Amino acid sequence: MGYLEGQLIALVERRPMSNSMDLGSVFQGLGREMRNHWENTLRYVDHPLELGLARERLFVEYLLRLLPDRFAIDSGFVIDSSGNRSRQIDIVIYDKIIAKPFVVPGKVHFFPCECVVAVGEVKSNITSRATLSDALEKIRSVKALDRFSARQNLEVAVHGLH
Repeated sequence: MGYLEGQLIALVERRPMSNSMDLGSVFQGLGREMRNHWENTLRYVDHPLELGLARERLFVEYLLRLLPDRFAIDSGFVIDSSGNRSRQIDIVIYDKIIAKPFVVPGKVHFFPCECVVAVGEVKSNITSRATLSDALEKIRSVKALDRFSARQNLEVAVHGLH
């Protein structure tokens, strides 16, 4: 049992029943648990590429614990119906009910942009403006895709909201 599950069980079993829950402490505990797992990984792995893959896998493992079952996480490219493609993305969270990725030989994933709910980049350190800029450009490459089937991305205005 992980920290998050233990904290939730402790909250349920606590007497008298409280109407509040300190989510901050739950997420801090989850962060400590992830950091401990990462430190254990560092004891055994010293190859840069393997460390990067391990970091991404660990992050994905923890994210999946927080997401409903209909969502999945992988890495790859996001595509639109016009044939545009994002840069390679470390973390693609997608809705399995809407669509699954296209997988080509070599297990490279291409996600229809309509099923993608979030993307992100995993970096061990952001020590330069160039590293940060590169990560943001990758995310922008997804945002620039046409999610409305060969039409311009539309900005929808709701009465009273801009």
